[in-house]
Amino acid sequence: MKKIISDYKEMLTKRYVRIYLLYFLFFVVNDPLEQLLVLLMAEKGLTAQHYGYVLSALNAAGIVVPAIIGFLATRYSAYLVSGVALFGGMILPFALSRVKAPMPVMIFAGVFLCVRWFYNDGFGNAINYEIDADARGKFIAVRDLFLFGGCSVGLFIAGVITKKHSVEQFYSVWGFLYALPLMMLFLVRKHSRREQEKQEAEKKERFSLKDYIPILKNGRVWAYIGVNTFVSVYGCAMSYLPLYAVRIGLSVSNIMSLSSVMLLVNAVMALFVSHLGDTKGRKGLYVFDIAFDMLPALIFMLSHNIYVFGLAIVLTMFKDMFGAASYAYYYDLFPEDNGTALLGVIGSVDSVVGIIMPLLVAFIWGISPQLVFGVGAAGCGMAALIAGIFLPDCK
Repeated sequence: MKKIISDYKEMLTKRYVRIYLLYFLFFVVNDPLEQLLVLLMAEKGLTAQHYGYVLSALNAAGIVVPAIIGFLATRYSAYLVSGVALFGGMILPFALSRVKAPMPVMIFAGVFLCVRWFYNDGFGNAINYEIDADARGKFIAVRDLFLFGGCSVGLFIAGVITKKHSVEQFYSVWGFLYALPLMMLFLVRKHSRREQEKQEAEKKERFSLKDYIPILKNGRVWAYIGVNTFVSVYGCAMSYLPLYAVRIGLSVSNIMSLSSVMLLVNAVMALFVSHLGDTKGRKGLYVFDIAFDMLPALIFMLSHNIYVFGLAIVLTMFKDMFGAASYAYYYDLFPEDNGTALLGVIGSVDSVVGIIMPLLVAFIWGISPQLVFGVGAAGCGMAALIAGIFLPDCK
C-alpha cells in the first residue's frame, strides 16, 4: 500500500496537475452542453427524429473525420487541432441559441458534437504519448477522476441554472466558458516536452498520406481492429440492456442507483488496477477486461430472475475498473511517431462498424432478445481470443 501511495504521489506534480485541470475544465463545460442538446432542440420545436438525423450524420462523418484529425494532429500539432475545436466550442453554443430554423439547428448541433471528438482525438491522444509508459495507466486513472468530477460538477451547475432559465438561455452563455480549458491548453502546451522537442528538431519532412502505407501493413493494427470489431458486437447488445431490464421487471431507477454507486467504486479501484498494469504489464488485464464481459452477457441471455439480472448489471460495471489499464495498453502497442494518426484510422474503421453493427443487432433482437446477449458473449470470446493470440505483451 505504501508503494502504491508513493507511486501516485509522483502523479501529482505540477506537470500532471495542469493536465488534470484541463480535463476537469473541459468536461465541466462540455458535458452539460452535450447532455442538454436534445432538450435545446425540443425547445426549438424539433423532434426526437431530428435529433436522430444529427446522430446518424455524425456516425457517417465518423468514417472519415477521425482519420482527418489524426492526420492534422500528426502533420501539424495536436494542440493546434484541439485549440481550434475549443475556440469553435465558444461560438457554436451561442449560435445554436440564436438560430430557429430546423436545418441550421441540426447543422450547428452536428458540428458542435464534433468538439469533444477533436479534443479527444487531438490533444487527448497526443498527451498520452508524452506520459512515461511506466506511469501511463496511473495517469489515466487519476485523469478519469478529474474527468468524471468535471462532468458531475458541470451537470450539477447546469441543473441549478436550468431550474430558473431555459436551456436556450443556458446555451447562450455557457459555451463561452470554453475559454477556460482553452487557456489551460496553452499553459499545458507551454510546458509540453514533446512540443518543445518538435520545435527544436526542425523536421524537414512532415507526415504525409504515403506514411499510412507502412501503418496499414502492420499485422498488429489489423489484429487490434479485429478485436474492436468483435467488442462492438457486445457494445451494441448492451445498448438494449435497459429495454430488456424493464421488460423483465427491473426499474430504470434501480439501474441508475446501481450505476451511481459503481461509478464511484470503479473510479477508486481503477487506481489500484492501473498501478498493477504499470508494474506487471497490461496485456493480461486487457484480455481479462474483454473476456470478463462474457459472464454478464451469458447471465442476461439465460436468466429471468430480477436479482440475478441485477447481479449481472453490477458485473458489467465492476469490470470498468480495468478501463484505464486497457486504454493505456493501446499506447504500448503502437509507436509514438504515428500513433495519433493510427488512432484516426482505427476510429474511422470503428465508425464503419458502428453503422453496420446496430442494424445486425436490431435484426437479431427481432428474432430473440435473449439471443442478442448470446451473440454479444460470442463477440467478447472472439475478441479475447484474437487479443490473446495476436497482440503482444509489451511490458
